Amino acid sequence: MILHIYNPSHEEALSANTPYYYPTLAARSQRLRFGALPALWALPGDAVWVEEDGVLPDAPLYSGVRFVTRRELRPSFWEEVERIEPWGWDLLVRHSLRKAGAPERLLPTDEQLATVRRLSSRETVAPVLRAMRGLSIPTVGESVVCRSEEEVRERMNIWGDVMVKSLWSCSGRGVVRLSVSSPESLWRRVGKWLALQGGAEVEPAYDKLADFALEFDVDEARRVTYRGLSFFDASPAGAYSGNHVASPETLLRLLSEKAGKDVGKEVAAAAKTAEEVLAETLAPHHAGPVGIDMMYVLSGGAPVLHPCVEINLRRTMGRVALDLWQRLEGKTKTEMNVLFDTYLPFKQR
Repeated sequence: MILHIYNPSHEEALSANTPYYYPTLAARSQRLRFGALPALWALPGDAVWVEEDGVLPDAPLYSGVRFVTRRELRPSFWEEVERIEPWGWDLLVRHSLRKAGAPERLLPTDEQLATVRRLSSRETVAPVLRAMRGLSIPTVGESVVCRSEEEVRERMNIWGDVMVKSLWSCSGRGVVRLSVSSPESLWRRVGKWLALQGGAEVEPAYDKLADFALEFDVDEARRVTYRGLSFFDASPAGAYSGNHVASPETLLRLLSEKAGKDVGKEVAAAAKTAEEVLAETLAPHHAGPVGIDMMYVLSGGAPVLHPCVEINLRRTMGRVALDLWQRLEGKTKTEMNVLFDTYLPFKQR
């Protein structure tokens, strides 16, 4: 049996880097609302750890998946568990599992968690982006890590407007766009990231046309497999607002419409190259889901691919959207409505 956990505080916990971090209200609310989310990919016989007062989906849609609360995590339960799969591993979720009685055989070591944190930093974007720029199609994108406000200003002198991103954050919350006219409040936010996280990732700002991601798996043998395209909505500043749930063909059509050209061949080429790049750069150190956020932008008056905006070494809402689509196939309209009432922010297309 695999025990699944949805811990939306993962990126916050990586930033805090302490087992005693207390999640924000937003993360705690997400945990209550979507704690049952792993039921979308759990196998019959698996368990999902949910909060006592959390929202549970309609049970008939998830026959064979067991929902457990903290008080049910007794020694006899842990004897049945073969593996734990949280949304993402960090010091906080390991600490919570230890308090709940999880044996050390199921928990990552300090060294393993340090590797997860290092690879989850936005510092990982730069080498992957450089490798992805080797595609045989036109691409754009640059990424550097700045350690001081002066270095950020130097990049602005070179690129003009820039996107500044904290090294650990999620769903676009740790991102600001800076220009010469930006208010002091934005610079104070960037200064806080520089002080607390030791740096910030800086990229040129582009006129964005479409956001999307490619989803992959890295197995225990370190083989990388492409799982599919996810198409999502985000604000101009990068804040995530929701994924579209549809067939692969529909998602590709939606992306092409928003990008302003047929992107099928370019996405296929990006997926193939990303498998090779991930196999060389990340797979030797990581097993599990990986998502690469990409976008189409205007460059020289034409839509051009930016092949690596962000990397997520965890399951993502895009990957969940793929799982949700698989659940939808063969379901009645009533069952579909239950799924969409339970699992937001997803948009059926």
